[in-house]
Amino acid sequence: MHNRQLTTRVRTKFLLLLPMVIATTLLCTAEAGAQSRKTMSAIRESVAAFNAEVAPSTNMKEMCDQYKKNKAQWDAAFDWLRKTDLKGISKGKHKIEGTNLVASVEDSENSPLEKRNSESHYHHIDLQLVVSGVEGFALLDHASSTPKDEWREDVIHYNYDARKTTFLTGFGGTMFLFFPSDWHIAKVQTPVADQKFRVIVIKLDYVK
Repeated sequence: MHNRQLTTRVRTKFLLLLPMVIATTLLCTAEAGAQSRKTMSAIRESVAAFNAEVAPSTNMKEMCDQYKKNKAQWDAAFDWLRKTDLKGISKGKHKIEGTNLVASVEDSENSPLEKRNSESHYHHIDLQLVVSGVEGFALLDHASSTPKDEWREDVIHYNYDARKTTFLTGFGGTMFLFFPSDWHIAKVQTPVADQKFRVIVIKLDYVK
């Protein structure tokens, strides 16, 4: 009898507290959502300042999380892109002053998928801004892909099923972000006639 009364009192207290718990959870979720939207807006505004936009394929949650964890470095990269004549700057590697970042300016050309290397990085994020022309990318399907070699420095390559690969077209003014979970291929032949393009690659630190 005593145990039954105790169980009843505990259940009653739980039912009384349940609305408060739900309300608190919803409030925290709403606050987190509002913060993410604010971060997303800040990133989009920064990217728009150098006449670009974030590729729709980007993992937006990962982008916001990494930006908040490493804001100074991301802002430095964005600031360099905003201040630089991206079409006029010479190709090659350019150090971003005050950071450990290097911007690689490439005038390159797409080629057939089978001639391109797949890759992912463990310690870095690939920021790839297509400046002009059209660059093709591919995202690998994790379930049907396997590592083809060991990690070398910060890169690994994969065996993959091309039929399960997602192909992306990057027009001038599109910024792609490839995180460690984005097993990808760059410079993939596209349907357009001219396969030449200019891209700027900056490897941002990935913060665990």
